[in-house]
Amino acid sequence: MTTTGSEGIRIRGVSNRYARQRDADDDLLVLDDISLNIAAGEFISVLGASGCGKSTLLRLAAGLDTDYRGEISVDGERVRDTSLERGIVFSGSAAISVAYSLAEYSRRAAQRAAFATAEARRGVRARRTRRPARLRA
Repeated sequence: MTTTGSEGIRIRGVSNRYARQRDADDDLLVLDDISLNIAAGEFISVLGASGCGKSTLLRLAAGLDTDYRGEISVDGERVRDTSLERGIVFSGSAAISVAYSLAEYSRRAAQRAAFATAEARRGVRARRTRRPARLRA
């Protein structure tokens, strides 16, 4: 169900486990009944100790992992797999993970494509790297 407005990210009762070993029955509970609402345009940071589930939560929200319990939706549509509308950025050594929308990236990519098309139509693409004194040549 897609809505016309931007509803943001909704996480309800999400739990996730990882197997400690292939043959072991004692799974590691990484996320336990996590609920969170992130409004459209809202910026959040997910902070916590190493191994607490930050990256797991973000991978689930981005659709990179789909084996979990609970519900995750973006703009009213359940996350079932990856999409160009979602992504994750992991910042360097600080190990801070940030989830963000790729809508701005997509908009800029469209602008770059339109600019490249306009350059090609006018035949100026090859001259783009020339120094001002050599533009007439």
